[in-house]
Amino acid sequence: MDELKSIISESGTFIPQKNKSIFLNLIDLNKVTIDEVMMPHTNVESVYLKQPIDEILGKVINSNYRQMVVKDNDEIIGVIDSKKLLKLVVKEQNNEITHESLKELIEPPYFIPSGTTIYKQIQYFQDNQEKKGFIVNEYGDFLGLVSLEDLLEEIIGEFNKDIPSKLSKIVSEDDGWIVDGAISIRDLNKKLNLKLPTSGPITLSGLIIEFLENIPETNTSFKMHETKFEIINIYEQTIKKIKIYK
Repeated sequence: MDELKSIISESGTFIPQKNKSIFLNLIDLNKVTIDEVMMPHTNVESVYLKQPIDEILGKVINSNYRQMVVKDNDEIIGVIDSKKLLKLVVKEQNNEITHESLKELIEPPYFIPSGTTIYKQIQYFQDNQEKKGFIVNEYGDFLGLVSLEDLLEEIIGEFNKDIPSKLSKIVSEDDGWIVDGAISIRDLNKKLNLKLPTSGPITLSGLIIEFLENIPETNTSFKMHETKFEIINIYEQTIKKIKIYK
């Protein structure tokens, strides 16, 4: 496989650049896990079934994503599709929408074990006729959300760059970039041409905590793997925003 990757990389103009990227991504499908491309649970938008109907409708309508996680207390009971919800609103018109009618729209959750490779998960999605799944660890803890679109984007690139990224939006500045702590190291390396290690923690936040061996304070600056970082924002013991200097 390494020889094949070298041949593709050094093919020059014989293979279009876009095709090169797809070929190289396909070769890595068996190495990359869904944990590396998922939307972390801290970034997942959700509604609670016990919330007032108006609050649920408002949150779903204003969401950046078509589907939203539905919880009953802290238990995930499924996802709701904004398109189906809109149809219900149009159908009921002046009639009051109830929690019971909302429950009928909720699709049951599909759970995926952490560590599954992208290659296997694409097959599982196809076999189970699913397009979105909740990633859980061996204890059943919710880690993140992944969709078929996320996996396909790993092969051919982003479909819609106007929609916020599944992990974070990288904001360019004159002297660097502001990024979300939840961004995956793999995604960051690809987009900013960095060489941060991918053998340990999956997210930039996790890598920084491992490197510093503690949770840093705001405005902490340090150099890691030949790159300068600055902690911009910490919230509830979580690194939210980081500046990376050019």
